[in-house]
Amino acid sequence: MALASFPKTWIGPGIPGVRDCDRTYCETPLRDLPSVQASDDLKWLEPLHPAIDAKMRQFRPNARDRQTYARNAKAILVEARELVLHLPAAFEELIQSAEQQDRFPSATACYFDLPEKIVPAPLGLDGHIIRFLNDQQTCVLWYLYLPAQGDPFVLASYPVESAFFLEELNAEDPRATAEATDATRVVARTFTEFLYLYWIENTIWFKTSQGIDLSPAEAAYIRAA
Repeated sequence: MALASFPKTWIGPGIPGVRDCDRTYCETPLRDLPSVQASDDLKWLEPLHPAIDAKMRQFRPNARDRQTYARNAKAILVEARELVLHLPAAFEELIQSAEQQDRFPSATACYFDLPEKIVPAPLGLDGHIIRFLNDQQTCVLWYLYLPAQGDPFVLASYPVESAFFLEELNAEDPRATAEATDATRVVARTFTEFLYLYWIENTIWFKTSQGIDLSPAEAAYIRAA
C-alpha cells in the first residue's frame, strides 16, 4: 500500500464563514487548500495572541504530563537513531520544545502526545509511524509516517472499534485492517506543511470567532481558501 492508496484530505474544524463544518471536523481535499511555504526551522511560529493564549491555558498539560512527554521524546530520538530513521527537522524541533508546542492553538482542544516507542507501520505500509497529536476526545489521531523509502508525510485516523490506535492494530485481523484502512487519510505531504496548516487554520478559527483582527498572512490564507 502506498501514499496514493489513502484519500488525501485535510481534517480540521473549518474556518467560520469560509469553510463551515456541520460536525467537530470536516474534510477538505488537499488540492483545494492554499499552498504552504514554511521553513522547517519553525521561525514562522509566532506566540499566540494573548486572548487565544488565555483560552488555551486550561487545556495545556500539567508538570507531570510534561515530564512524561519529554521522557518519551528523548526515547523517540534515541530509537530513531538506532533504527537509522531520518526524522523531519521540524518534528525534532517541536517535540523538544514545550514553548513551541504551546504556540499551537486548537479549536477542538487537541494536544501533542508521544508514545514510548516507534512502531512498524500498519496497513501494509513499509516503514514506521509515530503518533504525535490527539484530539481531546480522541475523535481523530495524527501520525508521522516514515516510509522505508521516500519522504515522511502525515496520516490521520479516525479510531475504529477493532483498532482504536493504529499502533495497536492486529495485522493478522483482516476486518480490523480493512476498517482502519477506511478510516485513515493522508492529511499533509510533509510534517512542516501539516504544522503550518494546523497552526494557521486554528489561529484563524479563534480570531474570526472572537473578532480579533487577522494578520496579513492569515487574511491572504482566507482569500486563497
